[in-house]
Amino acid sequence: IFCDFSSYPLIRGNHFDGNATHIRLGRFQSSHWEQEAGSKQFVMRTAAQAGSRNPKLAEGPEKFPETVDATGNWWDETTVRDMDASGPEGNLDTIFDGHDLPEVTYDGFGEQKYRIDKVVSLPRKEGDPVAAGLEGWRGTEGELDVP
Repeated sequence: IFCDFSSYPLIRGNHFDGNATHIRLGRFQSSHWEQEAGSKQFVMRTAAQAGSRNPKLAEGPEKFPETVDATGNWWDETTVRDMDASGPEGNLDTIFDGHDLPEVTYDGFGEQKYRIDKVVSLPRKEGDPVAAGLEGWRGTEGELDVP
């Protein structure tokens, strides 16, 4: 899964098995940049200029979480072992995120550095993906039957 330019990413109910990379965040997956750039204020101003009267518009977050929520997924055996060994703050080899690329600068935004979000993968799903409704999963073969 590739994630970039997303304010509230939520990755759930997947069975990641045997991929060299499970999740990769792009250079622009930065809640820190959104906070600093004032994206909430920008959205509210743009909506007001367009004549929006949405009463829920102002209820958006003031602070962005700086994480990508990938809890509630099944993982392959190797990744599960790595998760158990490293814990919730571990840097998994199959996830490219703020652990691997902590800060970036953006063209046109000066020299300021922005933190890249980090993937939160725990707690994970336990048990058999097929029993949970992930049809077509053949378990040990590591393949999906796609009609």
